[in-house]
Amino acid sequence: MKSSPEMERSDLRWLALLLACWVAELAITWERWGNPLVDCGREMNLPLRLARGEILYSQVSYLYGPFSPYLNAGLYKIFGASLGVLYADGILTATLILVLVYCLSRIWMKPVPASAATLLVMGMCALKPSGNYILPYSYSALHGCAAGLCTLLLILRYVQTRKQGFLVAAGVLAAVAVLAKTEFGAGALLAGVCAAVLTELPDRRKAMQDLLAFLVPALGISGAVYAFFVSLVGWRVMNHDNHVFFANVPAPLAYFNLRLLGADRAGRNLFLMLGVALQLFSLAALLAWVSEGIAGRREAGHAPPSEADRAAVAWPRLAVGIACGLAGTGIAWLCREWQSGPFVAAPLYLTVGILALLWQYARRLSERRTGDTQSLSLLVTAIFSLAMLARLLLRVRSGGSYGSYLLPATVVLFAYAWVERVPLWLTGPRGRPLARNVALTVLALGAVMTMITVTYRYRAKLDYRLATERGVMTVDPDYGVVFEQAIAFIDHRTMPGNTVAVIPEGTSLDFFTDRRNPLREEIITPGFLDSAGEDRTIEELAATKTKLVLIPNRPTPEFGAPVFGRDYDGKLMSWIEMHYADCDVLGRDTRPPLSIGDKRFFIRVYCRK
Repeated sequence: MKSSPEMERSDLRWLALLLACWVAELAITWERWGNPLVDCGREMNLPLRLARGEILYSQVSYLYGPFSPYLNAGLYKIFGASLGVLYADGILTATLILVLVYCLSRIWMKPVPASAATLLVMGMCALKPSGNYILPYSYSALHGCAAGLCTLLLILRYVQTRKQGFLVAAGVLAAVAVLAKTEFGAGALLAGVCAAVLTELPDRRKAMQDLLAFLVPALGISGAVYAFFVSLVGWRVMNHDNHVFFANVPAPLAYFNLRLLGADRAGRNLFLMLGVALQLFSLAALLAWVSEGIAGRREAGHAPPSEADRAAVAWPRLAVGIACGLAGTGIAWLCREWQSGPFVAAPLYLTVGILALLWQYARRLSERRTGDTQSLSLLVTAIFSLAMLARLLLRVRSGGSYGSYLLPATVVLFAYAWVERVPLWLTGPRGRPLARNVALTVLALGAVMTMITVTYRYRAKLDYRLATERGVMTVDPDYGVVFEQAIAFIDHRTMPGNTVAVIPEGTSLDFFTDRRNPLREEIITPGFLDSAGEDRTIEELAATKTKLVLIPNRPTPEFGAPVFGRDYDGKLMSWIEMHYADCDVLGRDTRPPLSIGDKRFFIRVYCRK
């Protein structure tokens, strides 16, 4: 297929339609985007602490790069600290990501399939309740996703035009990705290096010049910023206390990352990946067979089909497809997995695609043939996509808390494969147009159904309006009632500016009530405090004479240690119980016994003796 990198006037209509869908979805899900307990409290309160003069990494602990917290701190200074500022950041960045997805799709696809791919990202990633872009678990992930996609688009423009200026701009955006979230920057850097080297081969001198044009701004800017923070707070604080460069990672965080990667059940997940790949191939074979059969019947009245046409119906191919489908379903049954999603097989297909495209590129290079920008663009995009999925490699989720920010480029390639490549690989010339239309229809219907399902979940589960002085969140009633009680309790017992500790998560309460977190950490789930960290936290509570300590029911089995005070941070909990009185339990149902890990959500309040 001919590449379509240039936008046309018709694209404006499709972009306008996508914008209308986006605005409608935002209106339907308005203010239902965040969870006041898990992660979001850090995203609300940490920039406020920076805006008040505290220093990242030394006075405020943080795992990721400095770009996002300081950006939101700057926005707080300009517009005031409110949820509205965070919502605006999320909406504008999400809109940018959707536009980038459309532009990337248009490099290989026409406006209609490009719009379908964008709708799929909109429903599966941007609006997924567990990983939406508006109030994300981490703005570093959101900004890293946007910067990474910007980098990729500029790199592809370089591949198409060979203008070095695109590489320089891509290097600047890659630096932003590195400064937002390191692993997002890794994908952008790898894509830029591959593009700079491969585009100009066999001219090694020009390839080296282009490589430097990309790496100098990418590594120079990010390196200078990180060097500044190292000089400010020290290498040990950056690397060992905050784990910014993945050093000295505590066992609970390593356990969490292994589970996220899928390495905790590596054999099973690899087996499942093969099963999903077989199911997808079976679906492709069925699509080819149906398309050939319908096309053959349509032409039967005009001319008798030839032997070649009869062979193109490919009954053997259907049999192979059915066998693959049965095998894939059998594997899913053995793995006890029925809702794995199609992107579980993405690493396998991306790896095969990268190897095939590299072989094709090497063959063209040996034959002195150049100018195939489409294949090189596909290769660079596939490398970028696989690098982005590295953290989920053995178990890629269809969106969700982490997948939402890692999947957009993979979704573009997924749509391209089904609409453009599968018909070429498996269908004869007669059935290809119909196969494309059927694949496009299925893709569009899948995108629409995803958006409908996501919208229903927002409206059905999130209906409690939690109104605070810093904005409104519409949340699950179990959370809303308890957080409303906690805000009233804090307002009654303390004054604005006083210190209130919320452990292990939930510092959104400090943000909502204009209280200060006395602790260095905004989140104290397993792994964030070692024994020395517990001692330091105790000293911080004692030195600030913190009046209230609130402990929400936040089980943490994903870290391998479910209960605060029992499975982790026992020394800190013992000190709290010694120096604070258990003065209240906040919740919809506070009948005893209540303990961390119960299905009922509650907050236990400790008042200083």
